[in-house]
Amino acid sequence: MTFETPYFSSDSFWQSALWKEILISSHQVDSTESIHISNGSILLEIRSIGMGFFWGFVIGSLFDSLNEIDIQKIICIARWKKCIFLQIEPLFWEIALPGKMPYRHFLEPYTRLIDLKKPESEILSEMHEKWRYNIRLAEKRWVKTQWALPTSENLRIWMDLLWETTSRDRFAQNSEKYYQIFLEKIAYKNTGWLLFASFEWKVIAAGIFVFLKKQAIYYYGASTSDREFRKHMAPYLLQWEAIQEGKRRGCEIYDFLGVAAPWDQKSHLQGVSDFKEKFGGEVCTLPEKTLFPLSWKYRLFICIRSLKKIFPL
Repeated sequence: MTFETPYFSSDSFWQSALWKEILISSHQVDSTESIHISNGSILLEIRSIGMGFFWGFVIGSLFDSLNEIDIQKIICIARWKKCIFLQIEPLFWEIALPGKMPYRHFLEPYTRLIDLKKPESEILSEMHEKWRYNIRLAEKRWVKTQWALPTSENLRIWMDLLWETTSRDRFAQNSEKYYQIFLEKIAYKNTGWLLFASFEWKVIAAGIFVFLKKQAIYYYGASTSDREFRKHMAPYLLQWEAIQEGKRRGCEIYDFLGVAAPWDQKSHLQGVSDFKEKFGGEVCTLPEKTLFPLSWKYRLFICIRSLKKIFPL
């Protein structure tokens, strides 16, 4: 499956003014540049990668073409900002100029999409039977979902659940300040919310969801590790509520935002990919990511990085 009209006819979250605000307010970037190109404008992120080095990063561009002149313009500005390399991660178009393999993935190469234009009954019918059962079981056991404001108390609940999740699944997490800013910015614009699933007034699962025009994104998720609470299947009801909210907002795509490659059974994403797979939809492949070295310091950076792997401190 390729990305169809809903995916690239609306704004990309990672090219939006809102994403720029989140990056700057949370100090995720050193600076940003809005670059005018032939089809409009593109957001360039300048990020520190340590050791006094910077990279230029373009995430989630949706243009159906980006000519060589445009790419050279982005490269020139990234070099002017003292970046030692530029990495471009498109959502739709392939990159015209050849480059090197990416330094890292911000957007995973594969994602899973559900078509929200289908009726709810059809979306449910395409889920794994066990997943439909789990949703009904959560409802039967009086698990309740609630969209939550980004208050200090709700943020604490989110961080506690997230700590349980990352400790259990060995995923990295951002700082509390980052999540606070992320939630405040998307809630203020009514572009996304924190969703809780509770059992007997205790929050046992939570997610952060973004709704941008035709696209709903499952951005972050967390759940308790307590077996007595896990048996109530709250994460399944949480996803179903978010899917329904996407439909209520007129979204046409529900994006699970990152799954393992279909052939990679040893991926660190395999567990969450199995969970997402049984909600239905189809796996989609993003275009190739490309890296352009901009300075001799890029080779120095790679050498230092390789030596650190061989001789860790």
